[in-house]
Amino acid sequence: MRWAALVTAGGFTFFNAGCSTVAGLTERIEGVDPDGEASSDANQQDERTAKDAKDDVSMGSDGATTDRSATEAGGADGGGVDAVPTDGPGRDDVMPPDTDGDAGTYPDAADARADAPTDAGRDTAPDAGSDAPYTRPSCSGLATLCGLHGNVDCCAATAVPGGTFPMGRSTQDGGTDFYSGVYATSAELPEHLATVDPFELSTLETTVGRFRAFVAQDPLPIPAAGSGAIAGVAGTGWRSAWNALLPSTGAVLKSKLACGNAATYSDQSISDALPINCVTWYEAFAFCIWDGGRLPTEAEWEYVAAGGAENRFLPWGPLDPQTRCAYANGFNCYNGIDVRSVGLLEPGASLFGQLDMSGNVSELVFDMFGYYSPAACTGCVVPPATGGSTLSIVVKGGSYNEEVINGRSAWRAEAAATRRSEATGFRCAFPEPTP
Repeated sequence: MRWAALVTAGGFTFFNAGCSTVAGLTERIEGVDPDGEASSDANQQDERTAKDAKDDVSMGSDGATTDRSATEAGGADGGGVDAVPTDGPGRDDVMPPDTDGDAGTYPDAADARADAPTDAGRDTAPDAGSDAPYTRPSCSGLATLCGLHGNVDCCAATAVPGGTFPMGRSTQDGGTDFYSGVYATSAELPEHLATVDPFELSTLETTVGRFRAFVAQDPLPIPAAGSGAIAGVAGTGWRSAWNALLPSTGAVLKSKLACGNAATYSDQSISDALPINCVTWYEAFAFCIWDGGRLPTEAEWEYVAAGGAENRFLPWGPLDPQTRCAYANGFNCYNGIDVRSVGLLEPGASLFGQLDMSGNVSELVFDMFGYYSPAACTGCVVPPATGGSTLSIVVKGGSYNEEVINGRSAWRAEAAATRRSEATGFRCAFPEPTP
């Protein structure tokens, strides 16, 4: 198998060794040490779907974990299964709002849009109150070449109105997102009401062309402590403890992006419209901050995928097994081609216009992994309780290496924040523009 640009190109052969080719299983995970280096097989930490996680622990609303079965210690295979992290609050632990007015570590929407790049040591964004158009650093001089006809702006972001929706998977037959099949997991439960504020979400997955502008920085931009925060939510900004987890230079980062035979990064323009993969959560977050945004929360991401209150099963609606590959690049859809250029499958658009929310590459979100609380939440987010390299984060959307059913809006998986995978990328969220 190989990845394909808009004009399919060979030369990047994808070998199956170490990768599952069983429909619906998650991709191979490249384990990494805290310094970002690939680890040995003995130390690899695999991403597992929430199905794998459901049998060992559950998280209550207080963030504590409890054993699900005392007879399954170490996992059914005796090899042991990592517990759901205990260092983060439960889903219902909404952090208190910032009460110090405007400034401080956690900026409001206007500050985040105007000041984030400046906080990161750049001077690309206009000063607050300026009438100058804002150009994201990754978009400066970038050609319009994405989409099926190569006429879609790779940097486009679509406004998402705030609202409330049922987050998680329905267990009620007849519900729009009801599912009880083999890939259903307990970590998708319980379905609960979640409310998100208005924001913008990138229309497309972050491309190689855009990420190359970040790699070209020397030294790489180090986000200021607290930058990239969600307005009014403490603990959601960048932490100085993560600085050491970023490569020191673009050259070092470039070498780490070659995490496998389906890695998409290249210095050649033919790869510009491919989604960047092989990035860690820290690198994705740092890129989004540098580009004037942040990573979306899990609730924001799922709100978009589900079409808000429509609560769609998949971003485009119901699943038709016969036509699934017209909507999403899932397992064995395109004759062995893995990652495809972004925005090719227009029928798979979400209600708000985002493409590739299901399939192609799965996507990193901000939240730490944990089990849901049944309580309704507003501004729902699970920030890390500690810094460091042992964070366990949420991945959404499924990938080319999984059945399209795992591109369900409610689907979620767990991964180490330091892990690199050929089947995972990201997109950024931005504050709602100030009128």
